[in-house]
Amino acid sequence: MAAQRALQNEYPELKIVITELKDWVHIEQYTSVLSAPSLVVNEKLVCVGRFPSRQELLGWIRSAIEE
Repeated sequence: MAAQRALQNEYPELKIVITELKDWVHIEQYTSVLSAPSLVVNEKLVCVGRFPSRQELLGWIRSAIEE
């Protein structure tokens, strides 16, 4: 939600939906790494094994919006 607030002026209509996947069947659709945090943006795996920085996250969201 912090990313949505940060991008509010640039993209006033932006709505971000966050879904936490806990079922390994759904997780393995994106990555084989099950024990570390992973981040998927618009069905694309963008980060595995660590928590991304705020700037990285904003960059991935901007790229997804522009696609």
